[in-house]
Amino acid sequence: MRISAVKIATVSAVKDLRYNRTFAIAAGLAYYFLLALFPLLIFTAAALSYVPIPNLFNEILNLMAKLVPGDAMGVVRRIVQGVLHPPHSGLLSFGLIATLWAASGGFAAMIDALNIAYDVPETRPYWPNKCDPA
Repeated sequence: MRISAVKIATVSAVKDLRYNRTFAIAAGLAYYFLLALFPLLIFTAAALSYVPIPNLFNEILNLMAKLVPGDAMGVVRRIVQGVLHPPHSGLLSFGLIATLWAASGGFAAMIDALNIAYDVPETRPYWPNKCDPA
């Protein structure tokens, strides 16, 4: 391959990245992923408090101690203990609702990203009509 062909391919790729707003779309998708991740963790921790496994709290902390630095482990210990003892049904509901809300935003962003990537205009209505036979 000649240098001129590599230069043309590179310039074409950069123009395509700018035209399709690839980095902005990737940033938006990463934002929605992180926005949905934390409520999912809250939901999971609240749901684990209803699982009748002996020493669950200690096992979770032992696993996390391998990943979390020592200074931060005290904060993590208080948070996990606060979520697991006693069970909080409010956190369970909040985690589920917030996760579904953030994930639906992520799917909407993914639909927009795919429409831009494939140069397809958006034809779906904002609120789909279930009564429409078409």
